[in-house]
Amino acid sequence: RASLGNGKETPLVLPTSPSTPSSIVAADTTNAIAFNRTPSEVLHIVYASGGGAGVSMGGFFPQGVNGNIKTTLS
Repeated sequence: RASLGNGKETPLVLPTSPSTPSSIVAADTTNAIAFNRTPSEVLHIVYASGGGAGVSMGGFFPQGVNGNIKTTLS
């Protein structure tokens, strides 16, 4: 997800013991706010594409998606 989403998050760290906290939520650890993503970044994640404009299918949606925003811009 980080590499497809433009590298905006760090890898998930699992707890080493019951007393060690961890997080499964993709959020900035300094303020616990979820990462903001552009529509193109979200589409790159769900299409499992590394980057570039004009991607409109792949990954979780092999035939693409419906709607007004369905092709990546960057």
